[in-house]
Amino acid sequence: DYFNVSWQFGGDEESFKRLVREAHRLGMRVILDWIIHGSNVKVSRLHEEHPEWYMRTEDGKMACTYTWSFNLACKDLQDYIINGMKFYVREFDVDGFRIDAPQWNSFPNWDQKIPYRASYSTFGGVQTLLERARAELKKIKPDVALYIENPGPSLVRSADFLYNYDEQWLFSALVPVKTERFAGMGSADGKSITAREAAEWLEQRDLAFPKGFLKAHHLDSHDTFEWGALGQFRRETFGLQPSRALFAFCAFLGGPVMNYVGGEVGSEEFYRRVLEVRGSVPELTLGSWNYTAIKASDEMIFTILRSYRGNHSIVAINFNSRPTEADLFIPLKDLCIDPNATYEVYDIFNERYLESLNGKTAFKGSELSILSLEMKPYSVRVLQIREQM
Repeated sequence: DYFNVSWQFGGDEESFKRLVREAHRLGMRVILDWIIHGSNVKVSRLHEEHPEWYMRTEDGKMACTYTWSFNLACKDLQDYIINGMKFYVREFDVDGFRIDAPQWNSFPNWDQKIPYRASYSTFGGVQTLLERARAELKKIKPDVALYIENPGPSLVRSADFLYNYDEQWLFSALVPVKTERFAGMGSADGKSITAREAAEWLEQRDLAFPKGFLKAHHLDSHDTFEWGALGQFRRETFGLQPSRALFAFCAFLGGPVMNYVGGEVGSEEFYRRVLEVRGSVPELTLGSWNYTAIKASDEMIFTILRSYRGNHSIVAINFNSRPTEADLFIPLKDLCIDPNATYEVYDIFNERYLESLNGKTAFKGSELSILSLEMKPYSVRVLQIREQM
């Protein structure tokens, strides 16, 4: 029952309103977890009240996974789901919804009464539902957000941001797995990759999506924690220092970053620093991103160029398990750097200026074509390039 606050989220309506008001006062937004692929098999009676809202198997029985499987192409069901979402936006001023596994029912609907293809319930139905929901919700609250648990481009028109399950294989391909118990995604051939290859893959992946799409990047999630019933955080999988580098990787990619509560344990100050820097530099949150523009002499140094309104920052993450000296090659013309102007390069993450060969913090624009770095294992640098006025 979407409309029963105590059933859905615990507490009563007034306490829920107080929670949302207090979150807003603290500058936070509230996104609700929203299940649309089915109803609870143990306690819900919705499948008895509206059997026409559900998918059917080949033998005509009601389809079921761990929920009774909704037929999301059903217009009346769509109305019920959308009206539930509107209820929380209007009555409680919530800011969005995390749409859980919208294509979980990835099988045909063999209900003989439907006037469309058996595959439409899973694919066309969920698209029309979420596109309708997004359009109707934004009429009520224009900045309402849909965070959709789907990594591919099929639902991008419905999403304000998508999940990054398609990136999960990069982690174990970049960083050695430390534990004997591991349940997660790896590279197709089981081989490791370089940071440069990861950057090239990300660049190619982004080309498969329409311009303006956003993914929320996570290292830990409820799924990665529970895969294989291990109850394992990534710091246990990869070790503390490598997992910090991977969290920074997620945080500085283009798009939002998500953290599953508990993933930060043992690295609270590091996580806080990453998020503080991310929030204080406009190009790291509002700017464009390019994963291949900045080349590093060491192929295990991952770089991202972030740009916003003529300002540029370069993120460099060392995925080597050893101290590394590396050069970054900067395309001055692409960054509109005047070779005759004077610039400073400030490492905001570590709070220090880079020095030129003569020991000064001022660089001629022409000197910025190569920046030399010394990096500790799994360390992070965030270099702001600013012209001195």
